[in-house]
Amino acid sequence: NAYGINLDTTGNNTVTFNLINSSGRGISISGKSNNNLSYNNITSVGDAGAGALTLSSVNYNKIHFNQINSTGANVYGIFFSTTSNHNILGENTIRTKDTTSDVNAYFFRSSYNNTITHDTLLSSVSSNQIRMQTSNATMINMSFNKYNVSFDGGTSGALTIQWYVYVNVSNN
Repeated sequence: NAYGINLDTTGNNTVTFNLINSSGRGISISGKSNNNLSYNNITSVGDAGAGALTLSSVNYNKIHFNQINSTGANVYGIFFSTTSNHNILGENTIRTKDTTSDVNAYFFRSSYNNTITHDTLLSSVSSNQIRMQTSNATMINMSFNKYNVSFDGGTSGALTIQWYVYVNVSNN
């Protein structure tokens, strides 16, 4: 499989302002934590069972202001693979276009305590936008079709949705 960027030997990286086109995973991070990914345009058209952005056994990453595009059978937007915990995402735009019905903007597999704030999901109509498999996540100020969330059979998990309103109170 071809990777645009593969971070499996080092952590604490900053990856910014890249245009990544890949026939496999756009960015893959495995076993290394504390990375900062921002302002990247990531496009993946292959690597079934993975994501344009794939996180595998990584923690405490910050992923902000990215354009993430995936096309193809079973290609996810962002795939949180086994034990990818405590990651913070925000202001990303995720577009998925499937050639089958099994593609998701987010797929959480055995991953916990990830927080996503104000991402934009533009998924194909035939797929679930969010898929949970023995995981939990918190989404803050996000708009998506609540009917396009799935929990795999025989697994447990929780998806917490929160909304915050910002107000300015002044005494004149």
